[in-house]
Amino acid sequence: MWLLLLSLLTLPVLSWLLQPGFWASGDGLHHLYRVDELARYMQQGVLFPRWFGEFSFGYGAPVFIFYNPLSYYLALPLTPFGARAGTKAAMAAAPQN
Repeated sequence: MWLLLLSLLTLPVLSWLLQPGFWASGDGLHHLYRVDELARYMQQGVLFPRWFGEFSFGYGAPVFIFYNPLSYYLALPLTPFGARAGTKAAMAAAPQN
């Protein structure tokens, strides 16, 4: 009973995930690039990349040393549908301040 009620109450909140396009935010494109880069490293067999070689104008950046990668890993199954779908899921799973 409670599970049904909880799922019905969360549907309106999560409906924005199904909307087309990408919303404007200060760091939205950074999340998009991180999900795309993580998917590329996972395809190469690197399970926990600490250094993203394509970031910072090709010099690389230690992204997951400073940022929590869990939300990006949750977005990986959605990357075949496009990086935007994966990024929306990653930003929905990330804690909001």
